[in-house]
Order: sequence, then structure tokens, then C-alpha cells
Amino acid sequence: MATTDYSLIGKKTVYIGQEEFTPELVGSDGITITLTPNTVDVESQAGTISVPTGTYSEISATIPLIIPNMAVLGRIFPSLATKGTAGTKVTFGAGECTAITSSPIVIHNTCDADSTNDVYIPAALIQNGGEFAIGSTSDPVTIELNVTMLPDEKGYVNFGCSDPTKRTKYDPSTMSYKEVTDSQTSNWTSGD
Repeated sequence: MATTDYSLIGKKTVYIGQEEFTPELVGSDGITITLTPNTVDVESQAGTISVPTGTYSEISATIPLIIPNMAVLGRIFPSLATKGTAGTKVTFGAGECTAITSSPIVIHNTCDADSTNDVYIPAALIQNGGEFAIGSTSDPVTIELNVTMLPDEKGYVNFGCSDPTKRTKYDPSTMSYKEVTDSQTSNWTSGD
């Protein structure tokens, strides 16, 4: 079986743990999720066929984000950040291999009032996926995040409702989904 790439189209809000990236901060290159199933070759009367084993050799995602300042970069890479009274320092390189922190990631359709079309990654390791340019301290930085999904009791990645039996929405303050009522969604605008 071949690799399947899911390109997510439309305006998205991305949550990495408690950090929210509104559509203005999600790069125009688009978000891609890649699934490559493991297979085993089996001999049959029709010849050799590849049968999926139920596991994956690759489950990953690529998310382009615009980082407005170093403090935000430090919050999405907490194991690489040092916070002080004068600012935040984020160190890539030696420190990158010493501390690994996983975070949940939610990719939410901006126009949806609930989690109906969310992509939910319960546990992910995040890496910078390439070069990025830093201007003055006030300039935003565009980075491409490479996401490695980790095994979790909720699966590697969930497409659609967090709970198909009730309406929910991701709450970044608790990093979990909360049930919503119709009265709560009537207060949301299409930009939420």
C-alpha cells in the first residue's frame, strides 16, 4: 500500500497544547498529514499481494506557521526555551536532544462552531522542519513544523468529532475537549 497524504484545505485555527494560532498565523502552503501503512506480502491464487498489517511505518504532519515573536516560539518548544526577565531564548541544536515534550495538536476549521471536522493529534513531538529567517526582534518568523505522532489510547490521529455522541469544542486552557450547548455556539461568530 502506498503513502496517503491528506492535504487540509480552507482556513484553519491550529492549537499546539495551550497555544492558539489563528488563520492569519497559519501559512498559506497548507497542512499535510501523511500515513504510510506497513504491509506484508502474501501469496494468493492471484499472485503476491500486499496486505496491511494494521500498523504504520510513518504517521506525520507538516504545519506551516507564522511565529510572531520569540516568546511564542519558546512556548511551542518548551524544552528548548529559557525564559528570563529580559525575554526568551530558544536554543536549537544541543539542547534539542536532551528534553522531549509531547503536546496535543488540534487543527480546527475556522468556520465550524464545534469539533465536527477537527483533526486531533493527542500526543505529538514537534520539530522545526527546515530553515527559517529571523529579522528584527519584532518581525514574525515563518517556520514549518514537522509533527511525529506518538501512540496514545485515543489513537495517533483522529479525523472528525472528538466524541460523535455529543457536540464538543477544544478548550486550550485545559488541553481537552468540552461539551458545548446550542446556546454557547449561538454566541460564536464565523471567525471563531
